[in-house]
Amino acid sequence: YNCEDMKRIAVIGAGAVGGYFGGRLAQRGHQVFFVARGATLQALKERGLRVTSPAGDIALDGTKVHASADPAEIGPVDFVLVAVKAWQVPELAASLAPLVKAPSTGGEAGVVLPLQNGVDAASQLAQALGQERVLGGLCRLLAKQTAPAEILHMGGVPEVHLGALTPGQTTAAAALHATLVDAGVRCELCADVVSALWEKLAFIATFAGIGAAARVTLDGLRETPPTR
Repeated sequence: YNCEDMKRIAVIGAGAVGGYFGGRLAQRGHQVFFVARGATLQALKERGLRVTSPAGDIALDGTKVHASADPAEIGPVDFVLVAVKAWQVPELAASLAPLVKAPSTGGEAGVVLPLQNGVDAASQLAQALGQERVLGGLCRLLAKQTAPAEILHMGGVPEVHLGALTPGQTTAAAALHATLVDAGVRCELCADVVSALWEKLAFIATFAGIGAAARVTLDGLRETPPTR
């Protein structure tokens, strides 16, 4: 990439998912805007973002991190990564509209990539933003937020799967895929992203259902004969 290839990217939520993938994009040189609130927003502005990872640490100084509580302050971007919890998506969907409108200088409007578990986020976002603005997507990441704006990646290779949900989105999906790969993120461009969403849901629902019923963690499930 040269400077002309750098993108404006909004990351909604700066927890484990948003902090890791947004951090990689910012580390590559893209103009990344984190939408956060409370202690996380304050930490981003004052201390920046820290990611500890076996794939290489990320340290973004507070003077180089763009953070806001209001998407309207950011304006149009090329890509939006929605990295909040699934239950938060409906309440914030409409607030993302200023991010995906066509810029006044001309050019295409941005697209939104939801990274939640489950299969509902894309349709919830599309109701507020329009179907043509929302891609299908998911991520796999073993990480946690250890403090505001501090992320610990514990192992495994983080990855994103994304794909077009309508025929007119193929160019935008390919562009976002290329941007993530260039930033060092393993990313798969899916011909059938809906099936990929259901495959992940089927996998995690097994462990989530048994874990909720047994009220133990994964190691407990493994070591107890009935749940194993």
